[in-house]
Amino acid sequence: KAQSAVLDANITTLISAIILFLLGSGPVKGFAVTLMIGIFCSFFSYGHCTWFLSEQVLINIILDSNYDSFILFKSFFQLSRLFSISSPAL
Repeated sequence: KAQSAVLDANITTLISAIILFLLGSGPVKGFAVTLMIGIFCSFFSYGHCTWFLSEQVLINIILDSNYDSFILFKSFFQLSRLFSISSPAL
């Protein structure tokens, strides 16, 4: 269900960026181009990174019966904390 919401939001934003590019001038066109690049990068990272994490990493870890699931939870929690702390710096 989340995939349709992400797709809808990105398409709506892309349509808005195209309208801004067609009707705007100067800095507004530059903003529209930047917005479109951001949307395409977001699409790429959503599709490919999510696929890579789910198919390649998580499936292999889950299929390994000797792996402790708490360590997986703890490592992803630490990674999430790192991204949350470092995102304002970006």
